[in-house]
Amino acid sequence: MTGRDMSRKKASLGDEIETPGGATRATTLYRAIKEDIIRGSFSPREWLRIDGKLPAGAYVLDAQSGAINARDLVLAADSVFLLAQKRAFAVATYLAYGLAQLEFRAFLLDSVGGMLRQQAGMTRRGSVLIAASFRSYTREVVEAAELAHTQGAAVIAITDQAVSPLAKFARVTLLVGDDPTVQFRSLVAPLCAAQALVMALGYAIAERNAKKAPPGAKKRAAGS
Repeated sequence: MTGRDMSRKKASLGDEIETPGGATRATTLYRAIKEDIIRGSFSPREWLRIDGKLPAGAYVLDAQSGAINARDLVLAADSVFLLAQKRAFAVATYLAYGLAQLEFRAFLLDSVGGMLRQQAGMTRRGSVLIAASFRSYTREVVEAAELAHTQGAAVIAITDQAVSPLAKFARVTLLVGDDPTVQFRSLVAPLCAAQALVMALGYAIAERNAKKAPPGAKKRAAGS
C-alpha cells in the first residue's frame, strides 16, 4: 500500500469517524481492513498506526509499541490468557471469543468466585497474558499481570499511557489513546484494537497454512 493510498484511506476514515454512533466507526475500520485482506495487502504495522480522532477518545496505537511483536508472541504461545475487569471486560471477552474461533488455547480469566489470583497462577513460560486496563487502572488486573510476568509469561498490555502501571510488566504495549476531557469513555477504540489483532492473527495463520499446503492441493483448490 502506497503512502498516497494510506492518506486517502485515513481521510475517508476520518470523515466516517466524525459521524455519531460507535458502531459506524468500528464498521468503517473493519471494512477497510477486510478490503486489504481480500486484496492481499493487509499490513498490521500500517493499520495499528492509525490515529483517528473520535468524539469520545482517540484510536492511537503507537508504532513503537510493537504491534507485529504482539501478533508473533500470540502465534508462538502454547496458551493465551485474557484479562480485563469493569468497563474493559468486553475487550477480554471479545479476544477470548476471537482467539477460540482461530483455535488458539484461549482462557478468559473471569475472576469468578474471587479466584483471579489462582487463575493467573496458571500462566507460565511459553504462555501469553493479554491484559487490558485504562485509567483508573484496576488493581487486581495489574497484580495479575505482575504475577504472570514473574512466572515467565509474556504480557501484552492494552492500555492508554506508556506510564500505565500495566505497561510496567508488559513485553509489548498497545497504546489506545483516551481523551481525559470526556466524561463518558467509549470502548470503540480498544475493541477496534482487539479486532485488528485477531484479524492480523487470522491472516497470518491463513498465510502459514497456504505455504504448508502441498503443490497438488493448491492446484486442486485453484481448479475448484
